[in-house]
Amino acid sequence: QQQNAIQSFEYRFKHKTRGYRWMRDTSTAIFDETHQPVSLIGTLEDITDRKKVWEELVKSEEKYRILAETSADGVFTTDSLGRLTYVNPSFERLCGRRKSQILATPFRNYLLEDSVYFFQQIFIDVRKKNDKIENVELELVASDGGITPIEANIAPLTKQAEFSGVVCTVRDITQRREIEDELKKNERLKTEFMNIA
Repeated sequence: QQQNAIQSFEYRFKHKTRGYRWMRDTSTAIFDETHQPVSLIGTLEDITDRKKVWEELVKSEEKYRILAETSADGVFTTDSLGRLTYVNPSFERLCGRRKSQILATPFRNYLLEDSVYFFQQIFIDVRKKNDKIENVELELVASDGGITPIEANIAPLTKQAEFSGVVCTVRDITQRREIEDELKKNERLKTEFMNIA
């Protein structure tokens, strides 16, 4: 071991009554004037509970990642500046772009001009209020220039109690818009018919 170097390692042992326990050993060697190690000084810390919490967190994140990866809806996360940090396959398809092309770029880059300002306002609101905003209608521009109407649900992400971005689910509402347009058209025709009658 080098002089003044601090070594840290973890190991598990079986306690007489408490089952297996995880320990973190942090130590450094003490050297004499001839640079020979003469003793070891350090601390032992029981990190079993911390390990369990960490393992549960990893399992939980893995579960949510699997849900996101297999979701029919688009899912993405951003950092605190609105740049994409994760996108699922459904969002890639909606966007008509590969994950490698869009990660680290601002989400607003893929919105129709009219939707950009609206999204930025919502992003600020989510940050200020630290609360989710649901059923937001935006228009996404695909790589081929096609426009897809989407409905978004946006929730804040926090890290150590600080705003770190948003998680967002998006749904293609093209069919719903078509139905709504058809209903409006039918209502207009009905009104015209009644006026004529």
